[in-house]
Amino acid sequence: MSVESILFIGATIIVMLVVARFLNQAMMKTNLTAVITEEDSIAPGIALSGYLFGVVQITTEVLTGEGSHNLLLDIGLIALYGIGGILLLALLSTVGIKVLHGIDYLDEIRKGNVAVGIMAAGRFIATSCVIAAAVSGENTGENPIAKETVGGTALASVVFFVIGQVSLIVLTRLFRLLTSYDDTKEILSGNVAAALSYAGLMIGIGIAVQDGIKGEFIGYINGLLYYGKAMLVVLAFYPIRQFLVQGIVLGVGFSPYGGALDKEISVDRNISVGVIEATSYIATALLVTRLI
Repeated sequence: MSVESILFIGATIIVMLVVARFLNQAMMKTNLTAVITEEDSIAPGIALSGYLFGVVQITTEVLTGEGSHNLLLDIGLIALYGIGGILLLALLSTVGIKVLHGIDYLDEIRKGNVAVGIMAAGRFIATSCVIAAAVSGENTGENPIAKETVGGTALASVVFFVIGQVSLIVLTRLFRLLTSYDDTKEILSGNVAAALSYAGLMIGIGIAVQDGIKGEFIGYINGLLYYGKAMLVVLAFYPIRQFLVQGIVLGVGFSPYGGALDKEISVDRNISVGVIEATSYIATALLVTRLI
């Protein structure tokens, strides 16, 4: 990679992070520097970290495109997709938390609710996985079905983006039915363990969705077949949670529903258990998407 390319990529990332930072500050209606460094508030910093992670992921995907070999045109396209992705990330995550949970996450973060900050960070990262996959157009060869590319289209990107976003929401909601406690209630009450568990699940599903829709358009039928195969990773989350994490890692016994794991999170608010559960989802998603 040339020095010019490195400088261009570095400058682009910095610009996008600056834009994202000020957008997040405008949404929060507060001075982030004062809140994070002077008031030592934890919740805004956690939410911001998830948002910035998502911004970098989207920007990286935009930058890895083939390009048009026209500097001005490339700058314009990067600005369009990059800033568009940043705005979309903020909008979808904010609306998603409000619609699905009835939580005004910005207000909760201003109150210092760390659990909501963690959930918001997880939502930002998971949503950025979907957006990054949608703006990706380069076939990396990882999709075994993509042997005959029939041409990518903007419409296909939109269609699979919508499918991915709906999948993220629906699968998260369905999977959380496995818990005997109310996730929204626990997170609103400041339960960090529950927030970690929830955030880890969202990120794990986001990784699976990203794997399912990333790459060049290969036709709707083949694309949906591959996408459905990628979504099978979510099925693995159930035995991972109820048997591997609960029974083997924690050694508190097996159960098909609820069990000691739910008690550790909802009653004892055991942060260690929340972290273990969250990382198990993410690790499983990374493992399975690399193997299938």
